[in-house]
Amino acid sequence: MITVSADFITSAKSATKQIKARIVNGDDTIAESDDLKKVKYTASGELLRASMRQIEFEVFGSHNLLGNNVFFEYGLVLPDTSVEYINLGLFKVTEVETDKATGVTRAKGFDLMYDALIPYVSTATFPISLTDFLDDLCDQLGWTLATSSFPNDDLSLTEDIFEGLGMSYRDVLDDIAEATGSFIFFNHENELVVRQISEDVDDSLTADNLISLELNNKYGEVNSVVLSRMPQEDNIAQQDTGSISEYGLTEIKIVNNLPTDSDRETYIADIFTALDGIEYYPATYKTEGLGYYEIGDRIEVEDLAENTYETIVNEIILEVTGGVNEQIKSFIPTLTSTPYQYAGIIGQTIKNTEIIVNKQEGYIESLVSSVDGLSTSVALNSSEITSIASRVDVTESDINSLEDDVTTLTQTADALTLQVEGMGGSNLILNSVGLKGSLTEWQLFDEEGALIDSDNDGTIIQTSEIKENSESGSAIQITDEQYLEQTFNTIIGETYTLYFRYKQTDNCYVYISAISEIELTGDADEWTVFKYDFVATEGTTTLRYRSVASETITITDTVVKKGGCTGWQQAPNEVYGSNFRFDKDGFSITSQTDTFKSTLDNTSLSVYDTAGGTDRVMMVVSKDEGKITQFTAQEQLTVQRYDNSASALRIIPTDTGAMFVIND
Repeated sequence: MITVSADFITSAKSATKQIKARIVNGDDTIAESDDLKKVKYTASGELLRASMRQIEFEVFGSHNLLGNNVFFEYGLVLPDTSVEYINLGLFKVTEVETDKATGVTRAKGFDLMYDALIPYVSTATFPISLTDFLDDLCDQLGWTLATSSFPNDDLSLTEDIFEGLGMSYRDVLDDIAEATGSFIFFNHENELVVRQISEDVDDSLTADNLISLELNNKYGEVNSVVLSRMPQEDNIAQQDTGSISEYGLTEIKIVNNLPTDSDRETYIADIFTALDGIEYYPATYKTEGLGYYEIGDRIEVEDLAENTYETIVNEIILEVTGGVNEQIKSFIPTLTSTPYQYAGIIGQTIKNTEIIVNKQEGYIESLVSSVDGLSTSVALNSSEITSIASRVDVTESDINSLEDDVTTLTQTADALTLQVEGMGGSNLILNSVGLKGSLTEWQLFDEEGALIDSDNDGTIIQTSEIKENSESGSAIQITDEQYLEQTFNTIIGETYTLYFRYKQTDNCYVYISAISEIELTGDADEWTVFKYDFVATEGTTTLRYRSVASETITITDTVVKKGGCTGWQQAPNEVYGSNFRFDKDGFSITSQTDTFKSTLDNTSLSVYDTAGGTDRVMMVVSKDEGKITQFTAQEQLTVQRYDNSASALRIIPTDTGAMFVIND
């Protein structure tokens, strides 16, 4: 928390206050009393990441801003009528836009972390401690490091592990934040801070200090930390088993962290100490405009029933527009899951075959770790294991164990190869089993949107029989001279596989434009798998299913893909479920318990009430207009011309009615 006077805190938490704000642009100070129209300050930080603060502001008149370093100062009038300002930091102005009609200039800037968005270049001398490495990095960028003591500060970097990876300085700082269990950000004094979540409460807010409060279920307590190498899911974990038994598992997983990778078993200890036991309530709350919080602060908030909840400051949004609005957010960290039965658990015997992803050269190096801390690089074949025995003191049982590890790894690799070969390409058939709820992808329409041929139709079937005999749980049925067809892109000369399951009565056909029509010969009323390889002769190929008079065919799990095929999958860029749809036409969702439906496509966002079997519009928002059937505005309703808050009508409810405030 930024240090301010007791009078500042008293004024900040007062129901009425006089706000001050100014942008200091060298010798040009732009204050709220003259040209400063409004300012928005945002500080957002995620645990185990480096964060960058932002400022957006609008000013009247002519001011030279682009490329300048400006300061944002937020102030309050104290009880003795003096003014105390908080300098919220330095920001480099990177964008400026001027509206000649209104005379307003809009500017955007970022703090010193903006300088880190350039390729990393090493200047340090190795070996070097993590503290000295971070200090050297700050020297390169002209920064000041405010924190010299933090978890794993004595971690030794024997070589430049970041060199040649195409990383930015910001990427390097992210890795350091992970290795130290920290937030990394610039404080209000423009110094780089490596900070852990506060253990003690930094400030308390009563219900009187809060305009609104939204709370979620408690997160934590954290009781497992995992250092993981991906994609091979090679994990080292440290846990608080007592906490897991009492509260359940709450895990923080750090993936492919470079500083700790050389000795994860050692370096995980400090990270675990920093993160173990963290618990708080994710929340969003609005204050009266305090201005002195920082990322990582622990704040206690009180609801209307005087219950208290501890939260963590992850995001601060402070807006000054004549009045002041401040919103604080506590995020829920990204949830992860680890197969602990395969992980090395600190405090237990660790014996596993690890595959290390070498980020610099892009190759996989096999490392066999065995008993008594033995760690020796070997090739993946049994004949060379004998060479290990000649160099180190191992027993026959150790060698047999290593051979077993190599055999298991080889078998796993073989299985993976088979899986990759079986996957092949993507399904080229859109809405392949009718999960969209319509069959438009299988039909042809005229310019008016009418079906060209009434026989070009079918029925979507999702019965229990279909679910028992298909992977998709949905099927298309055509009967009595109906047909369905779909044309898709193909590469001339390439081999494709058509795959589907079907049940027919008699005399039904499948047609592929690259070959002749094929009569389906499956036994009547028996489910049959059809699989056929063909070579594309044109840039597009058509698939058609057809039934003859009085006959019926039910088709499910249709796939056309380049290469082999062993089962059904949806086409790319479409996801269908029992109550939602996401494809090229947009997104829609229907409730399984309530009477509502919502859709989002390239023209509008709509919400409907489906009670009674009809879609009653509750809300529609398009590029031309917006409609809401029933609307409630809490606290204030503002009506204004586009992007012109200076000319507005505000309706503010009171206990006995409403106030109408007109700005002209």
